[in-house]
Amino acid sequence: MGLLSTLNIIYIVLIIIGFTIFCYVRMIEKKNTFQLTPKNKKNPSICILIPARYESKVIEGLFQSIQEQTYQVNMKDVYVIIESKDDPTYELSKKYHVTPIIRKRLDLKRKGYALDEAIQYLKEKKKVYDLYFIFDADNILKEDFIEQMIPYYQKGYDITLGYRNCKNGNESMIASCSTMTFSMLNTLINQSKINYHGNIILSGTGYFVTQELIQEWNGFPFHSLTEDYEMTLHSILHGYKMYYNIDAEFYDEQPITYQQSKKQRIRWIKGFINARKKYIPLLKEKLKHNPKNPGSIRSEMIGVIPYIFMVTGVILFILQNLMTAIACFIIGNPLGLIYLIYSIGMVFIIYAVLLIFSTYLLDKEKTTLNLTETVKINTIICHPFFLVTYVPCALHALFRKNIGWDRIEHRVTNIK
Repeated sequence: MGLLSTLNIIYIVLIIIGFTIFCYVRMIEKKNTFQLTPKNKKNPSICILIPARYESKVIEGLFQSIQEQTYQVNMKDVYVIIESKDDPTYELSKKYHVTPIIRKRLDLKRKGYALDEAIQYLKEKKKVYDLYFIFDADNILKEDFIEQMIPYYQKGYDITLGYRNCKNGNESMIASCSTMTFSMLNTLINQSKINYHGNIILSGTGYFVTQELIQEWNGFPFHSLTEDYEMTLHSILHGYKMYYNIDAEFYDEQPITYQQSKKQRIRWIKGFINARKKYIPLLKEKLKHNPKNPGSIRSEMIGVIPYIFMVTGVILFILQNLMTAIACFIIGNPLGLIYLIYSIGMVFIIYAVLLIFSTYLLDKEKTTLNLTETVKINTIICHPFFLVTYVPCALHALFRKNIGWDRIEHRVTNIK
């Protein structure tokens, strides 16, 4: 039994190491030194790019919210990227006087390819804008979204991301818990990064990119399963100036079933892994050349390592003590009850920690997140279980080779 006690100590040490690395990351993020170069354009020209393959059920909500913006948008400068004129989205684009772009390379399925085709189309038409906003078809913009974003272009930021709220978080626990994923990314992680001039993590859409970057890229070169995270790593590598703007609010539809959410998260994790394989060696090399954002580079190189340590320590602790308890019960050893208590105790401790974390997160979001009070309470209770399901999603992503871009049908046309 001495060996088992030693192993338990090792597992706890793994958890402590993970937490220590987590704290270290928060410290090194402060070591960024870039300076902004303000732009003097009072009314920059803008366009909006919307990948919208068969999204006629929801895209009118986005069109209407663009029409209602306090910063005037010429609807002809809104570009909807579709695959065929047979798509009902095509007729809706005509109704709202937006410009449809029919894709040519339908064998290239991912969002990044669609955006690249759109930018190549604009180049052919000699259309140049100061800002390129990117949205999904299911998004809805708060009326002052673009007005709130313009000042950060004028301050000199290359990329600025808005605050993602939920359209349908009250529909199911999966939807509300999925919403919390973006709360973790934005309210906890990105909000802290901008305090130290750190490079934020892009998630989904709801951001602008400047003309200078579009010209530098000669299109939209991010074509992985998670083009947003690939773009994040590219931005860190090249030291782009990024900002998270909590005052620019837009709404997004979340999956309502576990299977939809599972499929989505497996794709995210697979894309995360693939993008890191490409960029981490480049980031390591960049550190040798005195970059202006060493904190962001080191932080992203570490990535999820702290969480891997903590999760591994917890899982091994629970499994070992549970298996030992079962073995003791089989042979009639009274120590089985003690090991069972260890195992169950760790489960309750982890649930309590995640419960406190979920409560804290919702408290940070209490004035903004589109959830009823009843749903918030239920979400606090269920969110720890939702977080745990990231473990099987991660294992699935690790061991499954062929993960493609599967369309998740959107259907919510307004904010619920």
